[in-house]
Amino acid sequence: MSHGRGNMIRHMKKIIPIVGVIYQSKDGNWRGFCYPYDVSCTAATEKAVKGKLKNLVQAYEEVLAQYNNPIHLIDKEMSDEEDRETLKKIWPEISRNIAKDMEEATNPKKYSESFSGRVNLDFDGGGVASYEHRSVENALTFA
Repeated sequence: MSHGRGNMIRHMKKIIPIVGVIYQSKDGNWRGFCYPYDVSCTAATEKAVKGKLKNLVQAYEEVLAQYNNPIHLIDKEMSDEEDRETLKKIWPEISRNIAKDMEEATNPKKYSESFSGRVNLDFDGGGVASYEHRSVENALTFA
């Protein structure tokens, strides 16, 4: 059995923060999206969006799990312009909270539990965005 460099494969896990955001859109509807999946939805109420987004993310993650969470299906560019604008405005605060919560989580399994918060929006009409974040593990293979 050869253990030369060319025959060795290492498997590692990468922890990827998954962030769900719900906010009132400029058109008056409620929007929800999950970053970095680029899964989104719209509804008349915050509660309706939360339920729809939860179901969409759950279905998406079931498909991801079937394929061992490939990075090209996890880390996607946001397709909706207003979602991108909202994420850009709230990301500084969310990212600080993610870093703090990741430090406080004693192991990757603990960080897979959901953390949440609210952020004030500073665009037309103001408002508040609520968000939740947790992790998903992505298997990385190095040859």
